[in-house]
Amino acid sequence: MGNSRSKPTKSTGASATLVHDSDQISMIPEEGRYDTCRILVANGIPNAVWFEDLLALHGSDTIVWDLSHLIDDPNAAAVLLCKLNYKCVLPDDRYEHIHEIAQSGIRMVLPTNGLKIVLLRAHDWHYDMSTCPKSCVPRICDFLDAIMDLWLNMSSVEYDDRLLFALHLACLIDYAYSLKYHHGKASKANSFAENLREEHRELHFDMVSNSKGRESWTFARRHERHARTYRNIKEGNFTPEPCTPTAFKQSLAALPEQ
Repeated sequence: MGNSRSKPTKSTGASATLVHDSDQISMIPEEGRYDTCRILVANGIPNAVWFEDLLALHGSDTIVWDLSHLIDDPNAAAVLLCKLNYKCVLPDDRYEHIHEIAQSGIRMVLPTNGLKIVLLRAHDWHYDMSTCPKSCVPRICDFLDAIMDLWLNMSSVEYDDRLLFALHLACLIDYAYSLKYHHGKASKANSFAENLREEHRELHFDMVSNSKGRESWTFARRHERHARTYRNIKEGNFTPEPCTPTAFKQSLAALPEQ
């Protein structure tokens, strides 16, 4: 029996739950797709909607695949769900290059509706479950903080060895800056940096700049610069500032190597 591949589903119903990023979605979405959120919460297991579903609930028109949940202990959640007739299934082979999903994640299906979910370890995705709202839908700024931190923490060797994973993270970051309605306007503003951790703000300013010279995500040099800037911000050697025509940005060579 080989690995299986999910069928994409166009996100629907998200507009009914859209909120400003300074607020939080106050309730678990009413769509049946999110019933697992309610089941886990009712049994004392906090969980966070992740990946494309989270983006869709915040205004993205992205296609959704399996419903991913971040959980502190996926194994405990899986034991509970098995008692409720959920069945474990093979990982989606689209993610075979991401061990955080294919190896550490637990993929399950509810036979009554065929919806596939994936239970992921929150620690692997740099997300603190103590910050998860009751709605199980993190704010977009908290999603960005987690995904940016993963991308920025990759060493140059890891970036080369796990290029597909690095590009997957970059794609998620791009989605978060391509939201519809007021969400897109909010995340594209320099002031949105106030919602992010300081060490991620330089990457934010790069994302919202209109610089024609901005490098593609596929260029390792872009990652190298931001990873080094990230480390220097944490060491107090660099202050993130918005990109403006008069702003002076240190060259990569001028940044101390940590």
